[in-house]
Amino acid sequence: MERVIEKSGEFTELKDILRKHDTLSSNLEDLIEKSTEMGDKLDSLKQHFYSMVIKNDEATMRYTNIIADLTWKKETAMSNHQKWESLWTHIQNTAARNVLLLGRVKMATENIYIQIYKQRGLPPKEAESVDDQLKKIKTYIKDLTDIIVESSKQEKQPKEVFDRLAARIK
Repeated sequence: MERVIEKSGEFTELKDILRKHDTLSSNLEDLIEKSTEMGDKLDSLKQHFYSMVIKNDEATMRYTNIIADLTWKKETAMSNHQKWESLWTHIQNTAARNVLLLGRVKMATENIYIQIYKQRGLPPKEAESVDDQLKKIKTYIKDLTDIIVESSKQEKQPKEVFDRLAARIK
């Protein structure tokens, strides 16, 4: 030990070396204890980190499922919207065609109605409803049919009677 004291210029007595040894041993024990504590704390933090990662993954999966469900609902709603929009367009187109057809029928009815009055030599009455015009047209056709039937019974020549009626109508 004396050689250590001689070579190391730091220590002058054996007591100094023993005190330094005790201090270093105490420091080593403290450091080992602290290292163990820090290792335990690190393990605890790692476990906490991994549990947070798992929770995060679960939340991500849950939100992904929610997004998928909402996307499916959106696509279903859009499909229904397109279906109903198409149906509405079809209804509007059908209604427009029917309105045009009704207008053509009303115009044809009025034209026939006017021709009947012209045939009779009377001015047509204005502002009669289509139903009234159709009733008068029906009555006129029935009257013409009765005339044709009566004439054909009397003359037994329906072609001539028809030609005469056709000439009257023109």
